[in-house]
Amino acid sequence: IDSLPKSQPFFLTYLPVAGHHPYATPERGPFAADTEFGNYLNALHYGDRSLGVLLEGLHKRGLDERTLFILFGDHGEAFRQHDGNSGHSMFLYDENVRVPFIIAAPGLLNSQTRVRTTASLIDTTATILDLLGLPIPQGLDGLSLLNSDNRMALFFTDYSLSLLGLYDACWKYIYEIDSGHSRLYDVCRDSEEVNNVSETETRRAAVHRQRLLRWISTQTLN
Repeated sequence: IDSLPKSQPFFLTYLPVAGHHPYATPERGPFAADTEFGNYLNALHYGDRSLGVLLEGLHKRGLDERTLFILFGDHGEAFRQHDGNSGHSMFLYDENVRVPFIIAAPGLLNSQTRVRTTASLIDTTATILDLLGLPIPQGLDGLSLLNSDNRMALFFTDYSLSLLGLYDACWKYIYEIDSGHSRLYDVCRDSEEVNNVSETETRRAAVHRQRLLRWISTQTLN
């Protein structure tokens, strides 16, 4: 940034990896380091403080008031909230796929708002273009998060089981391709995803399954 003319726009991506196993940091953190979860919290603390150093540097240069910031995680992290679920790549429970997503746009967004509609990281590009007042190309994957309408989020993993997942308002659906098994959760009432209601909500589960299979077949073809 310092090598650029002060009037030149810039696009910067900062990708820390402190939150990845083995959650190692170069200094002692404030949390007990005798468990993996404690080490994970220390790693997040270190990454957060490092981000603060970057933001302070932008502030000292007078750039923070005319810079759009989007902060997000690319995955969650599981600590055996469900059987066999550790790390971030094996399953599609919320501890695996739910991430923070924070937008700070001085001069554009002047108050704190928590948006509760379903969102996906794939919406990032459209949201940036919308905030900058630029056109969103037709056919672009994802939607601007400035559009308050609810939408679905789709996701998959194939590290162990081949799993497809879908978020639709309060409903979370997971489909295991190889076995055909379904899991459906009402996450508004069952945030820990322990009560599988796919056998009582058979029609809803069938609709979500067909939506996922159509989506993944399109991704495979492309």
